[in-house]
Amino acid sequence: MNSAPIKPHIIIPMAGRGSRTQDGWPETPKMLIPVSPGLDILDLALAFLPRRSLAAVTLVFIILREHEARLDLSARLRSRWPAAQIHIVPAVLPGQLATTLEYLTSDQGAPARAAPVLVHNCDTLVRFDLSAALAGLDSAACRVVCAGSHDPALCYAEATAAGRITALLEKTGRITPHASTGTYLFATGQMLIEAGAQAISDQPDAAEHFISSAINGLIARSDPVTLHPAAGFTPLGTTQQIRDYQEHLR
Repeated sequence: MNSAPIKPHIIIPMAGRGSRTQDGWPETPKMLIPVSPGLDILDLALAFLPRRSLAAVTLVFIILREHEARLDLSARLRSRWPAAQIHIVPAVLPGQLATTLEYLTSDQGAPARAAPVLVHNCDTLVRFDLSAALAGLDSAACRVVCAGSHDPALCYAEATAAGRITALLEKTGRITPHASTGTYLFATGQMLIEAGAQAISDQPDAAEHFISSAINGLIARSDPVTLHPAAGFTPLGTTQQIRDYQEHLR
């Protein structure tokens, strides 16, 4: 008897306080900020995942207990994505890597350890082909969805002409043709757990732990990490970026 295919896990960490949007929306978690009538940032962040594809993936939202208590956030999410898993963390953790590992190492996250895992920002509109990105895992341990940009605040990939990444440069100000969109795909969740735990152990006093640190660990041990091109992306992490996008829609 053939076993059912393992569903990729799409993990959306959104358990921060949204400090970069407090000046514009002090009472609203970033992912719920409206960009136009009936459309918020989370809708844009999940635009890469058509409704017809939802049955083929496991969608996971990692949320903050404070937001759950104040906004009944899990109910609001399930009203739009009924099959989604909700993982609640009790407090803000130091960065996206720590937040993601908290889910993956929990009992709830156990099924993701043997499955492909995509970690995706809750505040970025990225246009890319998920099926093609997943297919690339046949020859890679990890894939980084990249696009062109000139923003020095972003993470950039150094890569060979064949698309193999040799380093991720997180907030160094150095610009290459390959800006990370903040969307990362791993062959298994267990791989991310191991590389992530090592990255945190190497920098235990870091104020923020980035997914890119785990990926650089994979690169250091010669695991293949490759680019996947995005057709475009729009960061929506600051008040100004959101205002600019709202103006673009008018």
